Amino acid sequence: MGCTSLNKAIQAYDWTYVGEGNQNLVVRYTGSDESFVGKVLRVLKSNCKNQHVDKQTLLSKKDFVDRIIRPLLGEEYVLSLQPISTSEIFLHQLATIIQPARPLARLGTEIITNAPISFIMADLTQMWPNSPTLTFELKPKWGFKPSSTAVHKIKTQYCRYCMHSHFRKTKLNGYCPLDLYSDTSSLLCNAVDILLKKAPLEKTLRVFINGKFTSLNNADPDTEYKSVLQIDSQDELLPRILEAILIQDPILRKLKTLQADFDELDVEKIMPLYQQLGNIDTDNDLFAKVVDKYKKQQQGSNAPKTDLQRMLEYVLSMTFKDCSLMINVIPKRNKTLNHKFIALRNGLIFYYDIKVIDTDLKKVDKIPYWYELDQIIVKHAIETCFTKERAC
Repeated sequence: MGCTSLNKAIQAYDWTYVGEGNQNLVVRYTGSDESFVGKVLRVLKSNCKNQHVDKQTLLSKKDFVDRIIRPLLGEEYVLSLQPISTSEIFLHQLATIIQPARPLARLGTEIITNAPISFIMADLTQMWPNSPTLTFELKPKWGFKPSSTAVHKIKTQYCRYCMHSHFRKTKLNGYCPLDLYSDTSSLLCNAVDILLKKAPLEKTLRVFINGKFTSLNNADPDTEYKSVLQIDSQDELLPRILEAILIQDPILRKLKTLQADFDELDVEKIMPLYQQLGNIDTDNDLFAKVVDKYKKQQQGSNAPKTDLQRMLEYVLSMTFKDCSLMINVIPKRNKTLNHKFIALRNGLIFYYDIKVIDTDLKKVDKIPYWYELDQIIVKHAIETCFTKERAC
């Protein structure tokens, strides 16, 4: 498997907490073993105590990324997952060590300590060693509104994110994710300004400088990064960097296209299909066929879509609606690198790299939950006469 196995309790002390999503938790290596330097470890977690997971199930997660996600997004945007043996002793000790660093909101889940393997990945915040690295972790969410005429009218006026935030009583202060995806640069720039300065939403955007998390609410990452670069200027730097990257790079357009193409009917029409077809057994072979049929249709195939194809495409759309972008940036110095770059109006040039993370397959049996949540959000928006200064 490449790296040595992680089977001793003492090895857990060389890893520190980075973050976690709904299914996985990530820790960074801080020890001296060269095979792990510059790496992070992704371990599986669950809200069920004593859950058992077998090796084949875990390997299927890597297979899903390699066979389904990679062909859809493109090689440059997808991280490689390297399986590594992990013992129950190691994982139990790791869970104990990192517990104090975990957010309270995440303590309802625990590391699955009997997982026979976990995954080693490149630490994206250290992909350019010895360079002052700026990292944006951006969760762009849904980039479109449904076009189907069969949905509630309010869903064609306001996006899911804004209505869901209204339901949760979350203040957005003018932020809308559709602006991030917009071809209108002024809308995109305004969205970035809100996220970085006016009303930071750290569930949507987080900033790291040289791998260290820097709070947008309690710190000033813009000043901090300019200090690292030894730039003496009052002009804002971080918003200009992120804007330039999102305008130039096609990744958000890719995500928006995949989200909308795979969610052609909206969950209101998918739910009846699920009720007819039932909670069918799926595997990566089946989803690979779904992607193959989708690609053929994009190339002009007139073969009609089956109900099963539509339902499984919808499940894939939910993965692309919930993924995150890791955007890493370094300044151009004397050495020329073979990487994408942006040139700012002030003459500064920055190299950047983007990886899409959190691309796990969602379960088909979540369709009833998604439908119910959709109906609750829409009902609340209608009953409370939800409105904005402008439509999303």
